[in-house]
Amino acid sequence: MNSNFSQSLFVNKTQEGKMVQAQTLEELIKQSILYKYDIKTSSPSIDSVVYLEDAVFASFPFEYKKSTYVGYIHAQKSNHSDLLMEDIELFEFDSNVPFYLIHTLAKQGAKTLFIETGSINDDTIDSIEFHYPESVSIIKTRDHRKTFLTIENERPVEVDAKRNDKIVYTYHLNVIP
Repeated sequence: MNSNFSQSLFVNKTQEGKMVQAQTLEELIKQSILYKYDIKTSSPSIDSVVYLEDAVFASFPFEYKKSTYVGYIHAQKSNHSDLLMEDIELFEFDSNVPFYLIHTLAKQGAKTLFIETGSINDDTIDSIEFHYPESVSIIKTRDHRKTFLTIENERPVEVDAKRNDKIVYTYHLNVIP
């Protein structure tokens, strides 16, 4: 993996003290990738968007130098209707597995949010189920969708990929309470 993609940024200000902001999520992603990774890109194709209070989270596929990445962004709405980048990450697709799962965290006020994102490499997968101790969250995959995103208040204990309501792949997660 290219070392440029292992950087982490958890603040919404550039080194010069300017905020990375835009009026649309697509423009914010373009500007954030340019700022963090020094890569100029066209508008991304956003696969999943989750709105949570004044926060916006999204996943998107990203191609760079013949490699494909799962892109993830966390933004906050400002008082001026702009979006401010909180975090953006690019994770290289693991094309050797049917679906690739990435775990990350975000803060929303005093709450910790558990974010599950990743890539779908098997076109026959039609849904992904996230099993939590007390509930199940289901994402139905759409045509041409390459990434997924879910946000909860806890980490899942199991994630299943299904085809025609039958489990075809499973991740068992070690969750420490």
